[in-house]
Amino acid sequence: MLDVQATFETAIDAPGSIILLQEYNHRMLNEYAVAIAGLSVAASGITNAKGRAALTTAKDRLYAVAEVHRALQAPLTGVLEVTDYLEGVCGAASRALTFDYRLVLHCRSPAITLPAPRAWRIGLILIELLINAAKHGRHGGEIAVELRSCNHNLVCSVVNESCADSKRGTGAGQAIIDILADQIGGRLERHVHGTRIAVGLVVPVSNSIEQARAG
Repeated sequence: MLDVQATFETAIDAPGSIILLQEYNHRMLNEYAVAIAGLSVAASGITNAKGRAALTTAKDRLYAVAEVHRALQAPLTGVLEVTDYLEGVCGAASRALTFDYRLVLHCRSPAITLPAPRAWRIGLILIELLINAAKHGRHGGEIAVELRSCNHNLVCSVVNESCADSKRGTGAGQAIIDILADQIGGRLERHVHGTRIAVGLVVPVSNSIEQARAG
């Protein structure tokens, strides 16, 4: 049986993988730009107001999604101030979700410096949790993100009101965030109170801070 986690870790740590990831990110942003430009040109050629407005809205949505992808990009070497990084990711996600949801960020975490690959994985997990909240949440509702430090842990929680089946996800997205959380020594905690669902990523940070400062 294929060991998904071992394969994923080998791919990330393999020689040249950083260049491949940078190329992938660059290509994705270029493809977003081409699609956005195409929608803009199409909208300008439509005289019907409703049709033009629909294409313009689609263009704005796609641009907002591209900005989330851009905000997620982090240097894959060196260190990052993780709170600033995650605030930037949340800001981009808020603009992308504003069409259907209201995203509120509560940051109670002091400045925490982490190795960039570790911070990047936290950002990827956060976005996946936000996507899940949007997929299963009440349309037009609020999604709250809380960043805080507790007992040498960074805790990143996503809270929303669900209108769908509140069972834990079992798809590809869930498998990926489980692998990412395990790679950074973290764990996911899930609490359900009626229709209110809170999913938190708990990541130990004390050792990472010491390593980052020593580097």
